[in-house]
Amino acid sequence: MASPKRNAFEPSMDNPQGREQILKGMDKHNKFIVSSAPYITCHQDPSVIEFKTLRGQRPNWMPTPYEAQLARSSSDTMHRLIKDARSCVDSSPPSLPWHHHKLCNLNRRLKLQDPEYWRTKGHEIQWSVTEAQEATTAFKAMTKAKRCKRGCSIDNKLSSMTLQYLEWKRQEAETKLPPIDVPVQPQCHKGRNLSPAPEPLAVGSVSSPLPTLIPCSR
Repeated sequence: MASPKRNAFEPSMDNPQGREQILKGMDKHNKFIVSSAPYITCHQDPSVIEFKTLRGQRPNWMPTPYEAQLARSSSDTMHRLIKDARSCVDSSPPSLPWHHHKLCNLNRRLKLQDPEYWRTKGHEIQWSVTEAQEATTAFKAMTKAKRCKRGCSIDNKLSSMTLQYLEWKRQEAETKLPPIDVPVQPQCHKGRNLSPAPEPLAVGSVSSPLPTLIPCSR
């Protein structure tokens, strides 16, 4: 009778694959144990080392009655506190943010009581003195514009110190070429050439006959 089919990775000493899996698991476990950090610190405080040294020098050393009574009292108090302790949740706000919150509320109350804030129509609590001065200047300009009886005038002249004005003066001061005094050649329009237009007549002069059409030469 044929034996039932077994798992190839069954952890057994007779199975090479299973034996290899066991060895790998043991190596990994040992590696974790060796590389893990200790949970309990073994470092001794210098005062403890000194106390042990002094006690070794005096084998019959014993604490005084006052020190023994103080130790028993402290131990009893600690045991009683641990026994009667109850779980509690501290829901109080942190001191620094709460102090900042109170200062913000105080600043808001003082700002809303400031007549300068309402006179300059402030729209935020962080309304500075500079913003109030700019608002006052704008209100004065608005009032002056409303009381102006003359028509609105716009001064679009360039100042004598602007770059555009200086560039224009430089171009005006440059030497320019003389004008081109050459008559313009007549243009051809559909096989015909029109003579130049006559000059305007002076007052009392006799008009000349109309110019004739001269065909263009091809």
